[in-house]
Amino acid sequence: MAADLDELLDCPIEVGGFELLEFMAAGRPHYLAICGRGYFDRAQLVVDIKAFVDQSTALFGGVPYESFTFIVHLAPAPRGAWSTATRPRSRPARTSSTRARATTACSSCCATSTSTSGT
Repeated sequence: MAADLDELLDCPIEVGGFELLEFMAAGRPHYLAICGRGYFDRAQLVVDIKAFVDQSTALFGGVPYESFTFIVHLAPAPRGAWSTATRPRSRPARTSSTRARATTACSSCCATSTSTSGT
């Protein structure tokens, strides 16, 4: 339960049917909420995410949460912010001066970081 409105607004909410996988990493329970249908090796996904959590924990010296839930949305076609990765061929080609921007947010603290790379 959120301690106050700010904490509630900083946390993602998923309503509906989803598959929930559970695993331990960094001595804490972690969950993987999979929304949608997909054909992939769920056991391998858990192994990969656990390795990511363990490496992040080693790098930062711990985790600032009691439990963590990853939310994975599966869709038949690209949507939202990630749909730019598969632009139609009719768009102009990127030039070397075009810069690609990627924005990510950590759902445990919702700190947003932006990285830029030339393409």
